[in-house]
Amino acid sequence: MTITTIYFIRHGESEVNITHEFSYKLVDKPLTAKGRLQAQQAGEYFSKLPIDAIFSSPLIRAQETAHFITTCHPQSAALPVHVVEQFREVNVGDLEKLPPSKSNWDRSFKTWNRWNAGDYDASFPNGENYHQLLSRMKLGLHTILSNPKINTAIIVGHGGIFLGTLPTILTNLTFSDLEQRSWPNTGITVASLRLEKNHPIGEMQEYGLVSHLRGKAAVQISGAPDPSPDPSPDPSPEPSSEPSSD
Repeated sequence: MTITTIYFIRHGESEVNITHEFSYKLVDKPLTAKGRLQAQQAGEYFSKLPIDAIFSSPLIRAQETAHFITTCHPQSAALPVHVVEQFREVNVGDLEKLPPSKSNWDRSFKTWNRWNAGDYDASFPNGENYHQLLSRMKLGLHTILSNPKINTAIIVGHGGIFLGTLPTILTNLTFSDLEQRSWPNTGITVASLRLEKNHPIGEMQEYGLVSHLRGKAAVQISGAPDPSPDPSPDPSPEPSSEPSSD
């Protein structure tokens, strides 16, 4: 059974982290000066490691981070950035068209809370539900894991999709593990993955590494406001017992 090492790295600090805007597709802004510094330092970290391929979300902040990483690598000429649609951030639907107000963020937290409660059919308004999010993440991973030439890869993506899907894919990471753990900008989580019955599955090796960050780059901000007290989920049907494995 082929085991692939994957480094999941969140993009560097972006303008949308400063403004707290929802960003799936319509809103797409670049890295800040600090974000570029974080990406540069992440590139220095990866320059010492053997890497076979680099993949990125289509969003600008992820692509910029990926390009910093590949530029720093001694094998940069052989490491083009492959943009993968499936690694795009969570589709929050109509919320992306609205201002990033406290009330609108609380609406998004309600959907996350329903997912955490096991209601995987709950969706963002005209956005995706948990089944859809997990399915596209698995599809992106399948493309990597089915390539026999890739033993070690980097995926540059987003906190939302990583935090939302990896506890279902990695057998030793749970949603409760993440309740008090953030995924900081250019934080790196290392996992060993394989295809089992044609589905990605694996184990986490290290979580949220930030030892490569120093100086101003080590100062982190939150990409979202704190939720209001008890933003309870809307009334919903009984939750399904398991997320889809499609």
